[in-house]
Amino acid sequence: MTHMIELIEAYLEGELSVREKIDFEEHLKNDPELMKEFVLRRAINEAISESDILDLRNTLSEISLPETKAKKLHRNPFVLSSVAAAVIVLFVISWSAFFAGNEVSSSEVFNTYYSKYPVLTCNRSLSESNENLKDKTLVNAFDAYEKEFYIEAKDYFNQVLIMDYSNNMARFYASICEIELNNLKKSEKLLKDLLYKNNHIFWEQAHWYLALVYIKQEKFDKATELLNQIIENEMVHKSESKKILKSLH
Repeated sequence: MTHMIELIEAYLEGELSVREKIDFEEHLKNDPELMKEFVLRRAINEAISESDILDLRNTLSEISLPETKAKKLHRNPFVLSSVAAAVIVLFVISWSAFFAGNEVSSSEVFNTYYSKYPVLTCNRSLSESNENLKDKTLVNAFDAYEKEFYIEAKDYFNQVLIMDYSNNMARFYASICEIELNNLKKSEKLLKDLLYKNNHIFWEQAHWYLALVYIKQEKFDKATELLNQIIENEMVHKSESKKILKSLH
């Protein structure tokens, strides 16, 4: 597991070769536990800015520890990640306490927890010279998606679905485009389609985004049902789901 954590960190820092990235992402698709760890560590990296990490390093250097342990902390970025995770947990507890004492709107909850799903680098590495029309269309779709041209992107993703209706990746990213365009009914339909089969890497994410879509539409009973499923099945957004449920009741 330690080796995989090192790979995750190297991937997030952009330190892997193209071949290593592709191999890692293939592993990611087939290993739910690795996906959970990946999502957690990516969230930590996004939550803590570089300056925060530097401040954390300075704080750690002032902690009264044996010299060898202190040096180990500075040399080992994964220890820092663990400490950073602890900092985030404390933040989460404070945030939950805030929600407990304040009534929040569905839009506030949605805006707090929603973020556009990122593009994995294996999607970026699809060759534009590939003669496969589906791959070419996916290249165009992800290019538009990253540039936030969501109308263009969802049209490309829908073209992929016409060529390959079983393409869950295209269906998932099309649903995110619809959310960005505030076409919540269309997004809801696409995400519900993704729940019917659980043998794809977007299954857990589909639960999460559909729950957020329900919240935005104030369909709280349906949102609550999905959030409870996320918690009971220990999916990647379990902790966020618990906080949302507390804020909604």
